[in-house]
Amino acid sequence: MNLSMNVVKKRYGMAVFLGLCWMGGGLPAQSSGGFATIQPRYYEAESIPAKYTEVEMDELASGRMYVRASKNDRYSPLAMVDLPQEMGRVTIWARIRGCSQELKTNLNGKAVDLKWKHQVPAKWTWVNFGPYERDALGDSIRFVRAPGGAGGLDAVFLDTTNAIDPRAVEDLKLYEAR
Repeated sequence: MNLSMNVVKKRYGMAVFLGLCWMGGGLPAQSSGGFATIQPRYYEAESIPAKYTEVEMDELASGRMYVRASKNDRYSPLAMVDLPQEMGRVTIWARIRGCSQELKTNLNGKAVDLKWKHQVPAKWTWVNFGPYERDALGDSIRFVRAPGGAGGLDAVFLDTTNAIDPRAVEDLKLYEAR
């Protein structure tokens, strides 16, 4: 980040800083080699479903749809997100309801459990799965639902600035992955 962006952030606040970055086509993201311009990415779960899922309608879901497992009696992947190689440190958020979920990846051909969230929110809730360095993640991440429960996954937000709380952002679709 150059000095002028630091000045903008301090004098005018994060909202102005993010607005300028968005208009300029990129948000600075911390990486091991300095700053990259990989923008945060927002995904509707129905655009990244895993096998054996069903897309359900729900007026309270962000895109009026969400993904749920087609079989309730076992651990079921709900969605999978491909990760760009040039992505640096990233904070991973998911909007979940009604079931415990796990964040997983594959490294060196082996499945790796990253973090369980045992919350079972009754309404759609953004849950922070934590920040990760890029080298701790494989080519993709996936969200897995625990057996039982009728919950699902509504959306995923990859915050490459490690400064955005999706609970405080009105229109995350500005970051929608294309």
